[in-house]
This record gives sequence, structure tokens and C-alpha cells, in this order.
Amino acid sequence: MFIISYKRFIDDIFYLNDKHNDYLYKSSSQDGIFPRFLCDKGKTIDMPLQLSGNSGQETNFLDVTVFIKSNALLYKFYDKKESMYVTGKKVSELPNYPNITSNLAQNCKYGVITSQFYRFTRRNTKATEVIHNVSNLCKKMINDGYDKKLIKKILVKFRRWPKRLGRWGKHLKMLLNEIK
Repeated sequence: MFIISYKRFIDDIFYLNDKHNDYLYKSSSQDGIFPRFLCDKGKTIDMPLQLSGNSGQETNFLDVTVFIKSNALLYKFYDKKESMYVTGKKVSELPNYPNITSNLAQNCKYGVITSQFYRFTRRNTKATEVIHNVSNLCKKMINDGYDKKLIKKILVKFRRWPKRLGRWGKHLKMLLNEIK
């Protein structure tokens, strides 16, 4: 058995190895970190921590979807608010930034773009996913009264594009075209 990946975030653990459930569950032959069986209202639950996702090919963990494609371990931003609804509307469609008419400074209101941009570049292994996430945010902000020219100016100034995602100039053009 070898460890493919191990990540920890406070009290959440993402552990990926070459054997599906080895070392997770306690049994007579191994000392895992979780009990093999749990009891719930008199019913026994066998191996309660099964992977969720698409046939073991992907799973959601915190705010990323981890998946395997072409024998590579990849990840993309996962927004659980996409499947949550309030008064018939997706929570992800509701504003998650200051109202443009608020008394906050412009830097504070528009700074959301830069901070989310950093977040999306860290949470995606593909540039196209970053472009998709950022353009959706910008379109939503424009629809809520934010200035399109100022948003584009902020995007052009972005300087922390990771080299692993490819050339920034090419992707900036794609991004600006997305938010026409």
C-alpha cells in the first residue's frame, strides 16, 4: 500500500491510497482510525465512510471535487451552494459580495474579485475551470450593478496567475471575451 495523497484541514482529512478501504477501519487484523461497524438505532452500518461521488472516480471534499482522468489526479472548485435553494432560487445565484450601493469603500467591494480569483486558481487544476468560475462571478456582479469597465481593469491587473495553468495572456483574453 502506498499513499497517493493526504491533506488535512482542521478536522477534515482527505486520504487517498491505492487500496479502497484499507487502514480506515478497525478490525481484528488492522488498527484503523474508524470503527468498522457503527450502530444507529439498533441497525448496524457496515463501513459507514464509503466514498461518495461518481463510481469512485470523483468525490467532493470541502470546496473541491477531486477526480481521476487519464490516470491523473485532478481537482476543480466545488460549490455546494449549487445544490441549495432558497425561495426557489439557487443559493449560488444569490450575491456573495457587498451590495454596490453599500457605504463600503470601492476597494473593499471590488476586492472580492481578486480574492476569489486567488481562491479559484488554487482550487482548480485546469485554466478553463478558473476562467469559468471567475467569469460567472464577474457576470453576476455586473448584473447587480458593478461597473464592467472597472471589473475588466481589475482582471487585467491580476498578477498571480500560476504557471502550472499556462500562459496568462491567452487566458486573460478568454476571460475578457466571456464577460463581454
